[in-house]
Amino acid sequence: MKRLAPVTAVLALVAALGGVMGVDSAAAKATYPVHGGVGLVNPCNGETVAGTGPTKIVFVERKGGFVVHWTFKVKTTGSLGNRYALSFVANGQFAAPTGSGPGFTFFDVPVHSEVISLGGAPNFSLELGIRVFVAGGAATGSLFIGPSSTTCHG
Repeated sequence: MKRLAPVTAVLALVAALGGVMGVDSAAAKATYPVHGGVGLVNPCNGETVAGTGPTKIVFVERKGGFVVHWTFKVKTTGSLGNRYALSFVANGQFAAPTGSGPGFTFFDVPVHSEVISLGGAPNFSLELGIRVFVAGGAATGSLFIGPSSTTCHG
């Protein structure tokens, strides 16, 4: 079963900038570990599932374009007591930023998520987007954007 979920069902994942983990000599490449959170509803059983944990943003700027890789993985307990493993992954290559504001640019990247029950609750997948913000050549945070769709897997 596939459903459209309003953006409000998925809470914003906003994170402060972490530290640079590494630099590649061929391109400006940096990994930014940040802390974030998500809240959503299991469309298969109505259970609220929320969790916080580490988010990793890899931002690469090189001649001719940009690469954004974003991940968020966490284990948590839902409102009905079911345990879940949440995995969100986004990847995108861009010739130019999606948009900009005063002092920043952003990249809108499609996200695929698998929400796996570690017990008897049904699993589901989620498709949505993430907006990754960049200022001064560094990723500074992100937030989910919609619309989103979910699919129950039993």
